[in-house]
Amino acid sequence: MKRKQYGTVLLVEDNPDHLELTLDAFKEAGCGCTIKVAENGTTACDYLWRKNQYHNPHTSPRPEVIFLDTRLRGLDGFELVRRLHEDRDLNTIPVILLSTSGMPVEIEKIRECGAEDFIVKPLEAETVTKKMRNLGLY
Repeated sequence: MKRKQYGTVLLVEDNPDHLELTLDAFKEAGCGCTIKVAENGTTACDYLWRKNQYHNPHTSPRPEVIFLDTRLRGLDGFELVRRLHEDRDLNTIPVILLSTSGMPVEIEKIRECGAEDFIVKPLEAETVTKKMRNLGLY
């Protein structure tokens, strides 16, 4: 039986180990989403603003949610959230920030930047399911 597709998730992660663990969590959660991966903030911008190889909306659909690492090399997650909030076409996409730090200072910075929610890595299937359900995507 074919699973229902629940839309597109943009996953922005530059650490290959964290990427693999995160993809495993999505697979285990069985949410049926199409996951598009951007390996850094610049690639995520290209995807979101449909530049370069991502110009075709059929192969690069708008995500229903963005899972975004806070500490990307170059353009970090906080700056990407700021740019999204400035764009009237993209500012309604919920962003869930991913962080390896559960320190109160980091959590406060995440809350202040305007992201929908956050997850302390590594992600687990139950956490993915909960966050997707909270957004009405699962």
